[in-house]
Amino acid sequence: IERVDLGDYEGAKNILRDAQWEQEVEQAEEMIETAKEPVREYISGKKALIATLRAGFVESETTEEICRIYDRICELALKHGVEPAVLWDYADFLRQQRCYPEGIQVAERLRDYYRLNPPEREKQAKLLRLLGTLYEKNGAYEKAEPVLREAMELARGMYEGGKQTEYHKTLLADCCNAMGVFLWSQQCADDSKEMF
Repeated sequence: IERVDLGDYEGAKNILRDAQWEQEVEQAEEMIETAKEPVREYISGKKALIATLRAGFVESETTEEICRIYDRICELALKHGVEPAVLWDYADFLRQQRCYPEGIQVAERLRDYYRLNPPEREKQAKLLRLLGTLYEKNGAYEKAEPVLREAMELARGMYEGGKQTEYHKTLLADCCNAMGVFLWSQQCADDSKEMF
């Protein structure tokens, strides 16, 4: 800034183009990526603990412990930008526990994260299907329908666009099924049958 104020534009450009500065930034980026590895390992280990806890009978105390673990690893995932899909796992767990409002909150946090860090379309469709189902189970029908339709259209677009793998076929079927269940709950029998 001082160089520019003095009219020494070349001097200012030389300072701002400093090769050593570039090297320092590259080193800092490497350090940041290296520092994320323990976070990834911690999240992976805690997911294994959750799987172990879920292998037994899930009681209310176990459910509370699982939620505490998920809260912690979801916070780390978002803070460090690693393993964000753990939020999907948590929202799905909450759906299975019939904790729909809490599941919606977690799924919406992941949706916000995906808006800033767009994932593959498969992950987006999978999240929207789950979020739409949570909305529907919670009675938020006006929110459920457009989200479920968006999930179905994403899945259909991938499948019809050439990704005709078993995974994509199953994803499209899951999205159509979720839409069918929603339409059935809204007494739209003919539309529901078409989805099924």
